[in-house]
Amino acid sequence: MPVPRLRLGYIQGLYQVQEELRRAQDVVCTTDGEQLVICPPDSYRPLVSIPLTAITGSEVQSAEEAGVSELHGPDTPVLVVGLEQVEVEGAEAPLEGPLVFSGPFRGAGGGDVTRRVESFKSLLVPRDEEEMAALRAGDKRLSRIWALSIISGVVFVLFMLYAVTTCLDEPEEEQAPGRPALIVIAAPDLPGR
Repeated sequence: MPVPRLRLGYIQGLYQVQEELRRAQDVVCTTDGEQLVICPPDSYRPLVSIPLTAITGSEVQSAEEAGVSELHGPDTPVLVVGLEQVEVEGAEAPLEGPLVFSGPFRGAGGGDVTRRVESFKSLLVPRDEEEMAALRAGDKRLSRIWALSIISGVVFVLFMLYAVTTCLDEPEEEQAPGRPALIVIAAPDLPGR
């Protein structure tokens, strides 16, 4: 069974790890035995690597237990994830059973994948359809707020540029330099002169 190619919609917390994953996109999921690696379908440059325990309900099994021993050695660790943990749209593989993420990588240290970091447990949480729809609506609302903020900022900058250039273009009124007042004292007409 090949690694299914998924279209990830929204997984709680994933956008905080990698901005590129906020919008739905085609990805390929694989594992190195310790992390879930999510890559674009055309290149295997990881978008994000997440500890396996970050996915609530994930389970590490041997390839034989997961039913993929024909692709890997029977003792190769693979990650099995229940479908309720990931929103899957248009997956190329049949979705009757859980998804099996397995790949060409081997776990470091002989595949000891039981060591986990508890602090990552809350990274991914299953959501029902109502919550997923609300989260998508929130993303759209956030996008609109960003767009309005950017447009407002551009309008403000243009207004300030206009105001500055208008002030600089106005000619200054010429003012006559101050002259002391001329005081004329007329001598009175004296009789006999």
